[in-house]
Amino acid sequence: VKHNNNNDQQGITTEMLGLRLEVKASQQEEPTVHSLLFTIQGDMFRKIGPVVVDESKPDTYRDTIGASFLQAKVNHPALPPPTDKGPPPMTFPTKAKSIKTNFEPEGDDDCPLEIEIAGAAGTTFQEQSYGVKKNLHQFLVSGKIELYNSTKEAIKIRKVYCEIKEEGAHEEEWIKTVLHPDELLSQTTFVGFYKGTYMNWGKKHPDVNWIQGEGTSFEVPARSGVDVVIKTVHVKPNARAYNGRPMSMRLHEDISDPITVKATFVQDDGKKRSICWQFANDILRDRAFSSYEEYLALPSKDDDTIPQWKASNVADVGDEYQCDLWLHVDNPKTMERVYLVVTSKKENPDMWILRAEATSTGFPASRTYIRPSSLRRLAYDAVKANTAVVDKSSDWCRPQYCKLRVLVDLERNVAYALEAEINTGETVVTKSMYLDLNRVVESDS
Repeated sequence: VKHNNNNDQQGITTEMLGLRLEVKASQQEEPTVHSLLFTIQGDMFRKIGPVVVDESKPDTYRDTIGASFLQAKVNHPALPPPTDKGPPPMTFPTKAKSIKTNFEPEGDDDCPLEIEIAGAAGTTFQEQSYGVKKNLHQFLVSGKIELYNSTKEAIKIRKVYCEIKEEGAHEEEWIKTVLHPDELLSQTTFVGFYKGTYMNWGKKHPDVNWIQGEGTSFEVPARSGVDVVIKTVHVKPNARAYNGRPMSMRLHEDISDPITVKATFVQDDGKKRSICWQFANDILRDRAFSSYEEYLALPSKDDDTIPQWKASNVADVGDEYQCDLWLHVDNPKTMERVYLVVTSKKENPDMWILRAEATSTGFPASRTYIRPSSLRRLAYDAVKANTAVVDKSSDWCRPQYCKLRVLVDLERNVAYALEAEINTGETVVTKSMYLDLNRVVESDS
């Protein structure tokens, strides 16, 4: 506004010269200023334009763009120090326990049934819930069992049952795989006819046509044989908790490792013949990675018959990505490696990629995208709630062992860091990273 002394009239008149707009966001140290100069004739703008700065007048308004603290060197609050509480993280065994493979058949001397195991055993465990109870089911599967009948008449098998013996037990300490009284399963031993094998995660598994019903009878033809597979379930009440997913080719930590199983075939005339097999947990081979670079160094193969491979269908990984945060802990309860990894593109990144997963089969494939726009909204809500730490574990992390917290600078209204934590119940480790919002910029599209 310009004040004029009017000699022709009494008093002072004022003239509107322009507008000055000043905006200051909470993320800016100084305001952004823009000025416009105009003249008015009647109710119309006659002229509009930028203010001409008169260097001789220090009070002349000048257009300025307030520098954001994002573009300036700002000292954010310090990152929380890394923690490593509890016992040292347990690493996976590098050598599997030895098992016996040359068991001799046992049974009645006059039983004509000949029996031999010709394949590797397997196992799977999972939790089963009935009401408030949660018991462990350890499924124990034999390899191919060859049954042969050298007599002139068919041998009728009317029943098959299994027993187990734990490591270190006396010779006669066999435990029949009976069900816990409160369980609802209808059977504990299954019989199937062997058809062949298939590969899964580098191991051969029997392809089986299962016979329905426990003790289902079948025949071994005269002067001929049949190949069968036996599966039994060992129920362990009150076993230590697991995450509920089936765990293939692993014995639960509350089950003896190795474990011995004996299958007994009962003929129609009551004569018996039995055979034993053992199973022990294998090491996790070379599928547990200690760094992003170690994973990238593997050859790209989509073949699960070899121990070391890098799947071609894992998205958002490769040499064009950098690792911003890496954290892992081995979980001895489940024999899994728990990962919490954050990556981003090396060139023109527009988001961070979070992988939080427990796996024993390779690099974690599931991922969550963390975008700058989401962080801005999170910071806005955090300032309103006056909380400097926002827990996003339930939204961004899948496994129960992982936690992720966003640290917010309340003075500048910005999310400036991530704090990652893995807690297996026995070991707790944490690590943090700054969020570089100058480097990671979300595209307009």
